Amino acid sequence: MRLIFGLYLLFGLFTLPALQAQPTADVLTLPLDEILPDEYWRFKAGNNPAWASPSFNDRQWINSSPTSLLLQNQPLWQTGQGWFRLPFRIEKPLVGLELQLNINQFGTSEWYLDGRKIATLKPSVKGWAASQRTLQTLSFQLADTNQHLLAVHYSFQPEPVYYAATGQEPFEITAYIASQASQSMVNWHRLITGLTFCLLSVFALLSVLHLLFYKANPSQVVNKWQGLAMLCLGLGTLLDALGDFPVNLTTYSLISLVCELTCYLGCGFLLRAVYQYLNQPVGWLFRVLIGSLVVIFIYSLWIDNPSSILMSVVLCTLLFDYVRVSWLGKKQATADAQLPWKSLKVAFYALLGSPLVLILLIVMGQSENLDVFVYVTLLLVAVAFLSIPLGFSLSLVSDYTQTHQALRQNLQQVEQLSRQTLAQEQEKQYLLAEQNQTLERLVHQRTAALEESLGELRSTQHQLIQAEKMATLGKLTKGIVDRILNPLNYINNFSLNAQELLQEMQTANQKYLATIPAEEQDDLNDTATMLAQNLTKIHEHGNSTARILQDMRKLLKERSSTLVVTDLNPYVTQHIDTALQKAKAKYPSLSVQLDLQLSPQATPVHLLPVEFSEILASLVDNTCYTLAEKSHREKEFEARLEVRTQVVNEQVQLQVRDNGRGIPAREASQLFNPFFTTKPTAKGTGLGLFMSKDVVEYLNGQMQIESVEDHYTEVTILLPLCGEALNAA
Repeated sequence: MRLIFGLYLLFGLFTLPALQAQPTADVLTLPLDEILPDEYWRFKAGNNPAWASPSFNDRQWINSSPTSLLLQNQPLWQTGQGWFRLPFRIEKPLVGLELQLNINQFGTSEWYLDGRKIATLKPSVKGWAASQRTLQTLSFQLADTNQHLLAVHYSFQPEPVYYAATGQEPFEITAYIASQASQSMVNWHRLITGLTFCLLSVFALLSVLHLLFYKANPSQVVNKWQGLAMLCLGLGTLLDALGDFPVNLTTYSLISLVCELTCYLGCGFLLRAVYQYLNQPVGWLFRVLIGSLVVIFIYSLWIDNPSSILMSVVLCTLLFDYVRVSWLGKKQATADAQLPWKSLKVAFYALLGSPLVLILLIVMGQSENLDVFVYVTLLLVAVAFLSIPLGFSLSLVSDYTQTHQALRQNLQQVEQLSRQTLAQEQEKQYLLAEQNQTLERLVHQRTAALEESLGELRSTQHQLIQAEKMATLGKLTKGIVDRILNPLNYINNFSLNAQELLQEMQTANQKYLATIPAEEQDDLNDTATMLAQNLTKIHEHGNSTARILQDMRKLLKERSSTLVVTDLNPYVTQHIDTALQKAKAKYPSLSVQLDLQLSPQATPVHLLPVEFSEILASLVDNTCYTLAEKSHREKEFEARLEVRTQVVNEQVQLQVRDNGRGIPAREASQLFNPFFTTKPTAKGTGLGLFMSKDVVEYLNGQMQIESVEDHYTEVTILLPLCGEALNAA
């Protein structure tokens, strides 16, 4: 793209001899709105302040322009600095006017006009970015049309490059009348920005479009090649624009490397897409062209920038092959195959328009207005450049549209057949809908009846399981309890009698102690003491075993089978008070503060009154025991017993909470196990909580215990609200 722009700019400049003042052999007449020509510049590497003087003879210097690439000016690249000198004069209308030089510079420079230093231009940053490209300006006035000298001491920081053909030049100079410079620059940058944005947008849109087409239909390989071509050309356009930003030489070389690579790939993919679209075989010419691009890229990467003649030959050959394949497509009968050739015709007419604009300007007497020619030429070149990929993309879109229309026609035929079939099926569907509604109604009725029966069956099954469990437990333990309890009572009684006989024996032996040696007296006393301790242990464990057997008798006792609807609030108040009075008799030194928090609304539940009263008595006894234990350890301890009832989600919640010594976390999971107790063996049987939970579950309820050691224990019982009472309410 830049090569085409440059060719057309040179064409415009060299075809306007009437717009430029004819210079003398060695002195440039300063042109306006143009980059200063190359042939008038002289260069020498190194640094000598005397080289800024107009009297210095520079005939021995080489002819080298500051627009020549840094890598091609070997003396400058090796030394990093040098002097450029330009003799020039201005035309008479410019005498006394303020002139402005716009300098697009890479590196640092000192500017001298007729031996007088007028400016030092350098980047605003230091370090690795000290040789960035910057755009700066300087102004001056001249009072005559005599010859003047512009001398520039230029320096830069050499850096490693990744691309031997890196296109970075020291600086470019464009002269303006100061009052017109800003507007000219704005117009130029607007044009360049607009064209870049247009190209980038078109390439991005086409790449996404064709890649999506290829994803939707992978059999159309041409969309893949065209999508890759547009993606590469779009990336090249973006990188070309990024190269104008202020970056150092190393970064610029990397950008140039990727930019050139994507442009070569884009051209190769575009040509391959045309071959694929027009069904042309890939021949030797295509392979030679692709090989030439590879060789040129490798040469540019490692050696130097290829000659413009070689690049022109390769690009012309690429264009020729594209034209050749498009011409073969023109001969085909289909209209879509002729679109690539038509896009070439559009490009040719656009390129032909540039000299026509020049001729029109000369005929109209507007030969001084060079900006119009340049701007129009750039627009026409952009149209010509875009017409080729756009024309080819339109060919693919047209082909895709025809395929889509064919599929749409087939779809319409299918829809017509479907409507006919649907008309025939409507009556059947109507009958089926009525039958389905009838079946759904019957299924709903049957399901409701089954759910009701299932609920009753589950309730009955639960009751049967509980009854079977109790019956099985009774069968296993009934004979054991009856056979063990009576001998155990004898053991307890005989242990008490034995203790009395032992005391009488010790009293009788006191009369004969004087006759027994001291050693034998000690043995006799030790034996008597040990015997008394053993009898005490026998009596304690016998009593503990008897309590266990008596609790087991309660398990064997036939449970009430009639559930009684009871308001839990007055029932709890009555039985908690009764149980608390019994517990106070058992622990006379304990003072318990009772806190009753009962639900304000009625709490009707199904209860077994006798069994549930035993549950409350067992909970109060456990609470008083733990409160008494804690009161013995803490002198200022205030024992509290909280009883609360409330209705939660159609359930009555009963909570009994104390601030006693709590239950260790390691024992919490075993509380409902039979025969497990946190009390000493002589004081607990481990059946109270087990029987309580069994009764609660028989009532379709739940029982939970939450405790924190040394802080509190809270027992929660959940019972379902009585359905009859709720319906009556």
